[in-house]
Formats: sequence, C-alpha cells, structure tokens
Amino acid sequence: MPHIPIFFIVMCVIIMVHFGISGSKRTAEKKTKSFWDREEKANAVRRQDISKLPYVELDLAALPLDAAADLDCKREINELKSLASNPEHKILNLSMYTNTDLKTMYGPANLADLSFYDENFTRLIRALNKIGTCLYEGGNVPNAQAVFEYAVSCGSDITETYVTLGEIYADAGETTKLDALIEKATQLQSLSAPTITNKLDSIKSAEK
Repeated sequence: MPHIPIFFIVMCVIIMVHFGISGSKRTAEKKTKSFWDREEKANAVRRQDISKLPYVELDLAALPLDAAADLDCKREINELKSLASNPEHKILNLSMYTNTDLKTMYGPANLADLSFYDENFTRLIRALNKIGTCLYEGGNVPNAQAVFEYAVSCGSDITETYVTLGEIYADAGETTKLDALIEKATQLQSLSAPTITNKLDSIKSAEK
C-alpha cells in the first residue's frame, strides 16, 4: 500500500472542512434571506377581518368551580372569572403560528390584538389544568374529569391535562374514551403532541 504524505491528508481535511463551512454558511444565508423576504411581504399585508375567527367561548357554568373553591386554586378560579367577564378578553389558540404567519394572514395591524388573544388562551388552559389537578389530588375525580375534558375541548395542549385525564379513563376502564383522547392528541398542532400521544399510548398499554 503506497504511503500517503501527512501533508496531503491534512490539506484534504482542510479543504473538506472549508467546503463544509461554506455550504453551511450559504444555507444559513438562504434561510435568513427567505425569512426577511417573508417578513417584508407580511408587513405589507392590509388589515384583515378577524371577527369571525374561532374564538373560545368560555362557559363558567359548565365548570364545577364551586367544588374547587376551597382548594389551592383560588387564583386560577379568579383568572377564569376575569376572562369570562371582560368582552375585550377574547380567547384564541394561535400557538401553531409564528408572528410572520399571523401578519401574512391577517396583517401586521392585527398582530398586537391576536397576540393578546393567544396569551388569554394560555391563561385559560393553565388555569383549567391547575383547577383540574387540585380537584384530582383532592380526591374529587368526577369534577376533575369534567374540568380536564373541558380543557381538551378548548384545544389545550398541556401534557399534564391529557395524561391525568387518560389515567382517569384507564382507572375507570373507559377504553373508548381513552382511545378518543389519543386520537384528539394526534390532531394537536403543537410541539407537545408527540409527547402527549406517547404517554397516552403507555397508559393504554398498561391497561392490558
């Protein structure tokens, strides 16, 4: 086998590294240019009508808040009441979109309002998860189930909400409801969807 000079090997490595860095730099520059091109187009979009978007209608009468009144979730109960009582506190799940997406779809003039409505959605699902958890840990499983089911119906993507509800179904032998919950989880447009689905699948497997 012929002897390959060390200098030649070193030069080959240097050339390969150089081309690798250059390729990565070009890719990064293309992504950056694409982003700013999208931003420029998004910032030019005229204000769109957002009155018909799928806002969450918060129905406090559907929630067993009285059962949770003496538990460690008074702040969350007040949070829900605040959201429900103020018509300006619209609730909208926009977690699957970036700010650029929202400006492209509805115009930059609507971005502040849409961001506020999305923050309200986060407040809603966190409050529901906390109240449901308080009820569950306090032994009030039926009311905890009602709260978690309401959260899921609103589009919550909080892992704990799904997992605890899945455990409630499994403990009660509600296989059909557990299957429906898993199906619901697979339809979530959220980064937490795979984790939720995997945990629910584990709960289902443990049933067998």
